[in-house]
Amino acid sequence: MNYANQITRQKVSRILDELYTALFIAGAQDISIKIKRWDDGLSISIESDYAPESRHKIEHLSRFLKPEVRNAALEESYWALVGSDRTGEDSELMLVGQMLDSADIFIYPEKVRMALFKKFE
Repeated sequence: MNYANQITRQKVSRILDELYTALFIAGAQDISIKIKRWDDGLSISIESDYAPESRHKIEHLSRFLKPEVRNAALEESYWALVGSDRTGEDSELMLVGQMLDSADIFIYPEKVRMALFKKFE
């Protein structure tokens, strides 16, 4: 395993940790995660329920996962601080959005589906 792929796997592990934590905060009782390795990266599929009164949290999560501009330097700065600076839920979700190369989020009543992709470095 080369070093770049190892770093990507560590980042994907962090991404998953933040996402299932955010989903549990939104009232999730049932979360399914599927990860597939491709030649150029890892795809992540997540399907989860959530509490109807927490739909705004899911919409908030969706906005963070699809930033208008992805900044590689910002990703590296955040990544260097992860573990030493826990400034709150939003900062970690902002990091996740910067770390992903693509994110499609589909919000339904009481269910959310995410299709995410992280390229190998």
